[in-house]
This record gives sequence, C-alpha cells and structure tokens, in this order.
Amino acid sequence: MEKLKIVIKKYWKIYLAALVISAVCDLIGTVKLNIGVGTLTLFPMVFAVIFGGLLKYSKLRNVK
Repeated sequence: MEKLKIVIKKYWKIYLAALVISAVCDLIGTVKLNIGVGTLTLFPMVFAVIFGGLLKYSKLRNVK
C-alpha cells in the first residue's frame, strides 16, 4: 500500500491529465465526416490518442 501512495504522489499530474483528456473526449463524442462514397467515423478514443500525443511535448510529461 505504501508503494501505491508513492507512485500516486510521483505521477499525479499524469493521472489528472488522463482524467481530463478522457472527460473532454467523451464530451466531444463521435464525429462523422462524409467523404465521397463513405463516412469516416472518429470515436472519442481517437481524440484521446491525439490529445495524449500533443501532451508529449508539454512540461506535464516531464515527471522526474
């Protein structure tokens, strides 16, 4: 249990970012784009991956 508390204290910013990203992506919902013959459907998980990739270069990712 002590190890869990240490890990949470160390990485709390990453956990908070994941929670915020998932909430925002859930609010965006599914986006459907009509492309010629078919439809491109973007699900919230796709947005989460994109937003997570954008965080790669932020200071939030630099946890020591």
